[in-house]
Formats: sequence, structure tokens, C-alpha cells
Amino acid sequence: MHIQNLELAGFRNYEFAHVSFSPRMNVLFGQNAQGKTNLIEALYLLCLGRSFRLAKNQDLLNNEAPFFTLRADVIKDNEIEKAVFIKYIRDGKKEININRKRLQGYSKIFGHFPVVIMAPDEFKITTSGPSERRRFLNILLSQVSLSYLSDLQEYARILKQRNRILHDIRAGKRVEKAVITPWTENLVNVGKRIILFRNSFIAHFSPSLASIYRNLTKQQDDLQIEIKNSVTFTTDDEIEQAFSEKLKRQERQETILGSTLVGPHRDDLLFTINNMELRKYGSRGEHKSVLLSLKIAEFKYLQKAVQETPLLLLDDCYSELDHAREENVLKSIDGLGQVILTTPKQNLFSDYSHLFSNDTFRFCVEGGQIDQVQT
Repeated sequence: MHIQNLELAGFRNYEFAHVSFSPRMNVLFGQNAQGKTNLIEALYLLCLGRSFRLAKNQDLLNNEAPFFTLRADVIKDNEIEKAVFIKYIRDGKKEININRKRLQGYSKIFGHFPVVIMAPDEFKITTSGPSERRRFLNILLSQVSLSYLSDLQEYARILKQRNRILHDIRAGKRVEKAVITPWTENLVNVGKRIILFRNSFIAHFSPSLASIYRNLTKQQDDLQIEIKNSVTFTTDDEIEQAFSEKLKRQERQETILGSTLVGPHRDDLLFTINNMELRKYGSRGEHKSVLLSLKIAEFKYLQKAVQETPLLLLDDCYSELDHAREENVLKSIDGLGQVILTTPKQNLFSDYSHLFSNDTFRFCVEGGQIDQVQT
């Protein structure tokens, strides 16, 4: 798929803007704090109904604007056109429409417009805590499987209720064991599906990621990704019993802490290069190369799984790379589909003109204004 047109009103630092994109490569350049990332954020919001910055709807409004609207015309791979529209009124609710039909729930947009983003905050995937890596997994897999997304939502509901009961026990309230038992059973039942889906994904994804990393770095380093489950099991048939038994062993500790200590909400991903843990021993350059490889692998996995070419958003993801690595990045994304990238370097296009085709569009972004530059 590709975005044909985008219209913004009252969004971030944009009072109003309209832009038409190339179906292939689009380069947005300009100084910092001019609106490049805001435009990337708008596109991501139109694809998944939420900001990759984890911003609240109120934060997306332009100054004292009473509302913001976003609209895009999308051309799917089968040439079917879809119009997606989002409106948020200050102190009100957000509304999402596809072809003028309102979606009943924000998550219903998942699966319609596959998207992959690489932005500075994405470095948290390889450098920060487990929650960032689970978030990466959940967003990717929710675009692939609506049943996985449904399980996530149900699991969150069960976990919240179970934790509330554990909190009551911790506070000294008298709670019969029979009250928490059904929530524990439901936690195991839904949680095991999430664990199995994630494990199956990693088994297929890891070889592809390793191959992409070697191709990108031109090295024979062995990049591996594995999932660290909070439940230890050998075969899929053992997971339910193993899950239940570990919860039972943690029962006393859970009542002391007032929270659930076992389940997919405690899972993590481990990245290693030549058997050395990336988060502990990786250089800044290795983190960047791993993250870019991860995003390319994510793009290819999504494309195959949903039979639709994702939108690729790159927000100043190579500013610290040397010339050779920067060129390698541009080569690696060539031919992936529609790419919209931002850079503070006005001369990026001229420096790598041999890598950009004639259908590349360039845009200057300044003060919430977007102007196409003729090449």
C-alpha cells in the first residue's frame, strides 16, 4: 500500500497542511523542531490509531485548537482506494473512520494499514527494559493477528482484576481462595495462547533477522533473538501445567507484593551478537545496525503475513552514522515500498543522488509548513 495524500488540521504545530507523496521514496528535510517528526506521527496515527510517542490526545492539539483532524487517501496493493479519517475534539473522544464508516473501538484499525516505524525512541527496544520489547512484539503481532490482539486485551482485563484481588489480600482484607481461582485459570488459559504465538513468531523471525543483519553490516557476526518466557516448558503441551504450577509456587510472594509475578506480561526478548548480550555489551553502532535490521525484518514479515506492503517511516534514524554506513542504510531500504524519511541534512539528496530514483519526492519542512522541492 502507499499513502497518496495527507491532510492535517490543528495537529501539533500544523494549523493546516496538505501533501501528496510519491508511492516510492519521500525525503523530508529541515531543521529540528519544525514539524518533521509530527508529520511522521500523523501518518502512524492514521495507520494504527495511536501515537508512537505514547502521547495523549490532548498533547496532539495545536496550541488552543478546539480539535484536530487527520485524513489520508490510501492505495492498497490491489489498487483499492481507502480514505482514513481521524478527529479528536478537546476533552472529548477520538473518532476513526474508514471510507466514512466509523470504527467501533480504536483497535479495530489494526490490520487495515500495516506500518513499520524507526524513530529515536525505538532504540529503547534494544537498550531499555522488557516492557519496550514486549511493546514492539505486541504492536507487530497485533497487525498480523486480530485474535492475538483480542487475547492481549482479554489478558490485560484478567490481569487487572487478579492484581486487584492480590492487592486486597496484601492490604489485609479477608478474601476467600475461591475468589481468585477463576481469574488464575483464565490467566493461564489466555496467557498460554499469547506465549505460544510469540514463541512461534520468534522461531520463524530469528533466521530472517540474522540474515538481514549480516547483509546490512557486511560482517559474518551472528545476531540472534530469543524470547525469555517467565514460564519454563519443554513442549507446547506442557505449558498449561507449567504455568499453573509456577503461579502456585509464587502464591505467597504474590500476596506479599500484591501483583501477578508469572505470565506473558513478564516475558522479555534477548538480543545477542556472537553470544554476547547486546544490551550489556553492544556498541552504539551495533545497536543502530541491529535496530535497522529489526525494522527491515519486521517490514518483510508483515508484508508476507498480511499480503500487503507496509508503509515504512524512518525518522532521522541514521544521523550518527558515518558516510559508508549511511549509504548502506539507504541501499538497504531501496525497493521496500513507500518510504517516508526525515533528515536535518538538506544535502542528503545531493550526497546520495545515485541512490534515489526519478520518482523520489523531496519536501522542505519549516514552521509547520510543507513545501515540495523540485529535483
